This record gives sequence, C-alpha cells and structure tokens, in this order.
Amino acid sequence: MNATIEWLRFNGGNDVIQAFGSSSIDIGIYGSSAGVKAMSPPLDLPISLVWVPDVIGSSEALVAFDEEITSIEDLAGKRVAVTFGATPHYVLLSMISAAGIEGQVEVINLTNDKMPAAARAGQIDAAWTWEPTLTELTDIGGTVVIDSAEAAEQGFVTFDMQTARDEFIEAEPEFMLMWTRMQDHAAQRVIEDPELAAESISAQLGITPAVALDQMSGYTYLTAEDLAGEEWMGGGAAESIASTAEFLAQVRQSTGAHSPEHYAERVYGDAVQEVAE
Repeated sequence: MNATIEWLRFNGGNDVIQAFGSSSIDIGIYGSSAGVKAMSPPLDLPISLVWVPDVIGSSEALVAFDEEITSIEDLAGKRVAVTFGATPHYVLLSMISAAGIEGQVEVINLTNDKMPAAARAGQIDAAWTWEPTLTELTDIGGTVVIDSAEAAEQGFVTFDMQTARDEFIEAEPEFMLMWTRMQDHAAQRVIEDPELAAESISAQLGITPAVALDQMSGYTYLTAEDLAGEEWMGGGAAESIASTAEFLAQVRQSTGAHSPEHYAERVYGDAVQEVAE
C-alpha cells in the first residue's frame, strides 16, 4: 500500500500528549510514563498501545554534579532535575520512595535542553535524563550514579511506547498492519545489524554513527514475536500500564487511575499478533 506520512519531531512526552489532544497526530512515540498519563484521568485521550519499541536501560540515568551523591539515599537535601511526566520522573520518584527519603528531595521540573545550563550555574545537584542530554551532562563533569537498567532490576521497569488514536486504528486497519510490519523490520535490523542501523539513525539525529551506536546500546529492542507473548501484548503491557497509572495518581501526576480491565482495552494487539505469525 502507498501512504503519505508526515514526520514530526517533539522534545518530550508532554509535547506528544498535546499533539494527541489536538488530534494533530495519528501515531506517536514517547516514554511509558507519559503514555500512561495520556490514557488516565483527567486527560483520558482516546488512544491505544500499538507497539513497544524498546525497554529502557542505560540510556536513561541519574547524573550527579555533587561528589557526595553516590546513591539514591544521598539525594536527601539535594536539588534534582527531571522532566515531569517522563519515564525518568517515574523512576526517580519510585526510587526516592523505596529509599524512604520522600519529602527530603527537592525535585525540579526541567526539560532536557535546560539541564546543562542549570548544572553549569550550580542550580541543581543532579538530574535524571536521557540521551543525548545524558552524554552532555557527563561531558561537563557529571557522574552517573544509577541508570534505568539498574532501576529495572529493582522492579521499576520503563519502556518506550507507540500509541495511536482509536479512531485512526478503526479506520485504517490495513495501514496499522503495514506499520507494524515496518516496526518489526526496523527492530530486526537493529538487533541483527546494529552498525548498519546506526548509520540510518545517525542521519536522522544529526550525529555520527559511532555516537548513535553507543546510544542504541542503552536499550533492549523488541520484535513482533517478543511482543506477541504474555509478557507484553498478551497481558503484561496492560499490567504495567495499570501499575504505572496507580503510581502517577499517587504522586498527583494524574487525577486517578482506571481499573486494570480498562487499560487492557487500551492495548491493540491484533496487528502485532498477525505480524508475529
């Protein structure tokens, strides 16, 4: 099939949410925390999960500019920057809670592009961010304390997710099937020949293939076969969405969470299942 696709680049998940809210996009990709926020009250956007490109690992991390910070517990009394509503926000707050230092950390809402300047000015002691800002912060003297791969080992798993407007999914089932085939092809390419994939990615991001390859290593990429099982589209993704929604409600990033059954209905797995076969 032939399709004319307009690609739009956003700075973060909140921008993707706004685009969905204004019906400016049909399919979008963002971190799981932002996607769950969009599915939950008060936004309740009519969107569904259609693909999970990757599980986030070392590509997102806590970078400290204070040598006294060597663990999550050391954040007590410190100023930490993070982009509210993004996956690092979810991980940071979860780990602060697990460490028993809630209310002792000044968590500051900053977009990635503003973090380097804040660090240079001494306005923040640490930041949890993602590439390429992560590398920029370490280049100016920051030290990685813990990354999202280590956080996942403690039960705080985050991933990137693609969602699509329900109206679009219903109107364009053939496109969704072809789209899913292309996502699977891209995932296979990254897994089987990362060097070649890095060349394409570097051209899109305006970085060198070597830098792209290094950044790609911070993710675990998933294929249609991976997603078709119980761990993801067969039930696990809905469970993860529901638990994230509960957390976002607790920290007042949303006004509540729906039932697990509601979020299960927000997972569109038909195309993934067909491609996996």
